[in-house]
Amino acid sequence: MKNKFLYFKFISLFFFFILFFLILVALDILLPRISKIFSSTYKESQNIIMSRRIEDNQFLIRTNNKKWPYIYTQDYNLHPLKKFVQKNDIIPLGTLPYQDLILCSEGYGIIEIKTDRFGFRNDDRIWESRDVEAVVIGDSFTDGQCVQEQFSFVGILNDKGIKTLRLSQGGYSSIHYAFLTKIFVPSIKPKNLIIVFHENDNDVIDLNEYHYEFFFKKNINDYIDFKEGIPYPSKQIKSFNSDIFNFISEDYKKNKNVSFDKLRTSFSKLKKYFLLSNTKKNILLLTNSKKLIGSNYLAIDTAINMCEKIKCNAYFILVRSSSFWDPNPAFYYDNYKIALEVYLKKYEKKLITFDNIYDYQNRKEYFAPKGPHPSKKFNQIIANKIYDTIIGESHKNN
Repeated sequence: MKNKFLYFKFISLFFFFILFFLILVALDILLPRISKIFSSTYKESQNIIMSRRIEDNQFLIRTNNKKWPYIYTQDYNLHPLKKFVQKNDIIPLGTLPYQDLILCSEGYGIIEIKTDRFGFRNDDRIWESRDVEAVVIGDSFTDGQCVQEQFSFVGILNDKGIKTLRLSQGGYSSIHYAFLTKIFVPSIKPKNLIIVFHENDNDVIDLNEYHYEFFFKKNINDYIDFKEGIPYPSKQIKSFNSDIFNFISEDYKKNKNVSFDKLRTSFSKLKKYFLLSNTKKNILLLTNSKKLIGSNYLAIDTAINMCEKIKCNAYFILVRSSSFWDPNPAFYYDNYKIALEVYLKKYEKKLITFDNIYDYQNRKEYFAPKGPHPSKKFNQIIANKIYDTIIGESHKNN
């Protein structure tokens, strides 16, 4: 009888802990969504997104516009693409190279781009240059989503005569900035390195991604082959991309259980919630708001140390989203800004922000008509700020 009671007690405790953990997972899923759900603008923003998607689909059908899919490197952490990371023992830092791709649409029409040899949004010829003035590293804000190239701040810098190469992609975070700096900056040897942080980069989620693992075990030669001093993708990266091309080219939907495949993909997306990433993030921010979390230290330290080696100027920028599209509590941005400023003092560096230049609550003027990315005007503001900073610094040094 006593054994049965202990067995019942053990089973009860087991199911209690399972239930308690699932409740925590549910809360972790809700945490980043609560502010949006209770926002007065949430419903309006979702209606804009839905109508935009319908318009885009109608355009693609009407024009028979068939393009290769834009693969974000974060997708390599998910099923089914993560199997290629495991097979090749490497993870790319850009999307598919030399491809005409549809990037996005947020009111300025559907933006189509052609990627360079490493899968970034650049004129490929810039990799042949030996006098790149600036390398800009960041996420979708830096990538110029969703405006035509001539209206992106990198495009504007190039038009101003600042030869600029962007290493960016939507979904990037601090670990990607550190990784891109480690691999590409010593190969390019720019005069200036600019890291553009976004308010959502102060997170712990990237500590569980493949990029964090590979940052510590991969080097330049794993990613780049040099021919007469010009950088090209390594054989290992070419092999990886070849596998992805073949995988996409196959009509695998006819040969696989698609619903099961989608289920596995959806389940792999839940990994960050099972790790309670949002819960950990908020606890860390609430307990020490002036301290950076995740890979931020790594991104800054890598940039500073690299520029000391190759004699470049390192700059650090922080941008924020429109409160209409991303109504997160203000402490996410404010605390991140303070934490970055505090840490950068260690290197006698100042954080560049746009707080006194634009109004993040004015979405119609500073953000895209149908999305959360910078408007053409805001891109111009960013370009002018970077241009004035670089030119001013160069004059000071001369």
